[in-house]
Order: sequence, then C-alpha cells, then structure tokens
Amino acid sequence: MCADFAIHDKGDGNPHVHILLTTRKVDESGFTKKERAWNDKALLIEWRKLWAEWCNHKLYFVSDERIDHRSYAARGIDKLPQKHLEAAACAIEKKGYRTDKGGYNRRVILENTNAEIDKLNFELSALNTEKLSLKKEIIESELDCPLSKIFSIEVDKI
Repeated sequence: MCADFAIHDKGDGNPHVHILLTTRKVDESGFTKKERAWNDKALLIEWRKLWAEWCNHKLYFVSDERIDHRSYAARGIDKLPQKHLEAAACAIEKKGYRTDKGGYNRRVILENTNAEIDKLNFELSALNTEKLSLKKEIIESELDCPLSKIFSIEVDKI
C-alpha cells in the first residue's frame, strides 16, 4: 500500500495529519487493480487497535490519559457519541460562531450530563437508603428491641 501524508501544525491547537492511501496494487508498471481486501472493516478495526496501542505506549511516559479505538457501545458505555467537527466547523466555533454540528454536540453533552446526574442521583438514593437501614440497625441494637415494637406500644389513658 502506498501512503501520502501531510502534517499540519499551525500552532492553533489543532495539529493533525492528512493521510491519503491508495487501494490499488503497485508493481513495476505502476498502479494496477484495486485491492478490495483493504476495505475490510475487521482490518480497519485492527489498524485502529494498533494505533491506540502505539499512542498509549507513548502516552504512558508523559500522561495518565489513554485512548481507546472502540466505540462507546463496544466498551459498554451508555453515552451518546458526538459528531466530529471538521476543520471548517472547528474554526467557525473557535471564532465564537455556532455551527449545526457544534450545536448537535452541545445537545449531546447536555444529554450525557443529564444521564450522568440521573445515575449519580440513583446511587445517592441507594446510599441514603443503606444509611437509614444502618441507623435503624444501630438504634435497635442499642435499645435491644426492634423499633416496630417501640412504636406499636399504646399509651394508657389517664
């Protein structure tokens, strides 16, 4: 496979590379027939996995950050994915203007944040229930009597 690449870093916080690949075979006479095997999704996933491993190896020495080539769904993460902001939309957004993709991503971030808050509220509720149960257990232990018996005692009328 032949690859042509161009690395761009204009110092604007968006260093990136453009890679052009041909799916044609090359021999002594030049480009020949297309190699359809390179379009295989399993091959793409393998390449992405190898890229993630290489990046994580390099990141290991400078950061705790890691990348993962798999989708949220493949990792079992219940989160909506954002859309990729291309260079033009990214530049427009950086200037303070809004784009359709940027708006979509902001809505996705809001929905993911709301889902995370709902999850944390559910966990908090479960912890509060456990806390009340432990308090009840401590009180009953101190009194050496179930609270249900204490609150069912009738006071004689005088």
